[in-house]
Amino acid sequence: MELQIAGHLINKIKKHCEKIYPEECCGFMVGSFAENIKVVSEVIPVKNYEIVSERKNRFKINEFDFFKTEKIANKRNQTIVGIYHSHPDDYAKPSKIDLEFGLPGFSYFIISVKNGKINKFNSWILADNRLAFEKETLVKTNSKDLFWK
Repeated sequence: MELQIAGHLINKIKKHCEKIYPEECCGFMVGSFAENIKVVSEVIPVKNYEIVSERKNRFKINEFDFFKTEKIANKRNQTIVGIYHSHPDDYAKPSKIDLEFGLPGFSYFIISVKNGKINKFNSWILADNRLAFEKETLVKTNSKDLFWK
């Protein structure tokens, strides 16, 4: 599977991650599917509703934000293609908690934030057997952004 995302959207995610650090941030990626390609056209940051003492290692999106984002996507003839979230002072790979709550078909764009600054990021998709995540290919859809590495 391939995830296409514009550099300015990655920058929006980056700013959200750094602003919320040292807690996990979270948000939706809205766009469209085309065979084995997901195209992200918008990212929508949302509040982390996990209890405060757990926000460094967990995120929780409430149902209202999920339905609100679905409604926005539907009005644009699009859908939610994935979720992004940060891992403060940890790796840009899925945790056991991510595996436990992962949804099939969604991209999971995970951003490592070390000492308040973006370190690395990767996108993952839950395997069909739901036992692990598989890395997705990331494709930047514009070239003028300097953040992309």
